[in-house]
Amino acid sequence: MLTITASVIFVGCNNHKIINRVDYQPLEDYQYTPATVTPGSEIELLAFSGGKRSDENNLYYYQFVGIDKSKGDTIKILLPVISIDEDAGVETKTYTTPLQFNPDKGITTAYFEQLPSDTALNLINGTEANTGGEISTEKIQAMLDGKSHQKAYVVLNKSIDLFQRNYKAVIGVLNFKQIPW
Repeated sequence: MLTITASVIFVGCNNHKIINRVDYQPLEDYQYTPATVTPGSEIELLAFSGGKRSDENNLYYYQFVGIDKSKGDTIKILLPVISIDEDAGVETKTYTTPLQFNPDKGITTAYFEQLPSDTALNLINGTEANTGGEISTEKIQAMLDGKSHQKAYVVLNKSIDLFQRNYKAVIGVLNFKQIPW
């Protein structure tokens, strides 16, 4: 039953009609009860918030709802990036936007990781925002010097009931052992 429910929720996440039911709240104003998740914990994914792509001015923390298999708790994971590594068949660890996640692939397992440093996030998202996939030396230096002015927002999906529930939440990264796009 859980697999069928997850499939329905993920299919709904890809529906373009949902875009009208997504809001953005400043991260510093987002109220949640912190969850404690051990790095490496397996997370069974139930839903993804969707949202718009981060850019040089805005860093979006997308939401996944999932079950922490080590504890059996349903939690929200707030994350600006997802990752894949050698287990997924790539040469080096790769970070990308969660918007790459394709629920139609049927991948419903990921592993929790700590969030990279602010500088690393700025570099990752700066590259994502640039359509050529490259970022200028000047831009990299500004990010390293802390001159990036990205504002952080949490994506609030108003279309899926799971996102309205008061689950504990954690900020981090989900690492996939298969390419989820």
